[in-house]
Amino acid sequence: MDTCEKIEGFITQGTIQRIAGKLRWSDGSAIIQEQEETWVDAILRRIQGENKVKEGKKVAQDKGVYFVDIHWGQGPKYPLGTW
Repeated sequence: MDTCEKIEGFITQGTIQRIAGKLRWSDGSAIIQEQEETWVDAILRRIQGENKVKEGKKVAQDKGVYFVDIHWGQGPKYPLGTW
């Protein structure tokens, strides 16, 4: 499957859309490409990152932005005023 077919597949699935000739995420935001990255690679990078976050894994993505799990009701490790 070539690049154009893959992109058309993402459009058909509703993952991305073409607005005024530009590729955008389904919410209309810009698709960010890293240097030397194809459109398909950029799309797959974000999809794979979202899938890992949905699985509850701690994932580093996009060079320095980190996603962490927050567990409510367990109390702080260091109560206020003790560090």
